[in-house]
Amino acid sequence: MFKVLIVDDDAEIGTLLCAALARHGLQAEHLLDGQGLLKRLARGDVDVLILDRMLPSEDGLSLCGAVRQRHTLPILMLTAMGDPVDRVVGLYGWPRPMAAR
Repeated sequence: MFKVLIVDDDAEIGTLLCAALARHGLQAEHLLDGQGLLKRLARGDVDVLILDRMLPSEDGLSLCGAVRQRHTLPILMLTAMGDPVDRVVGLYGWPRPMAAR
């Protein structure tokens, strides 16, 4: 089964996303912060990551960069930020690993 990992500090959004994905036959897991993200991804059973841009403990962009250094799975950035600069930075997963520059 296709596995989606959601990292969002809003429990209600995480619950809603998990329920919506389950209705479409996807398995979803929700983490409230990024502290255990890399450890969780090391298990290797995640197909796509939905990552909140604004997390309280660590910025979503820095988490994205850390994930990119170790994993190639697709990452969807979830954000309320609407500034074009924020969108472009999210697309590039800043900071990117040196090999990807």
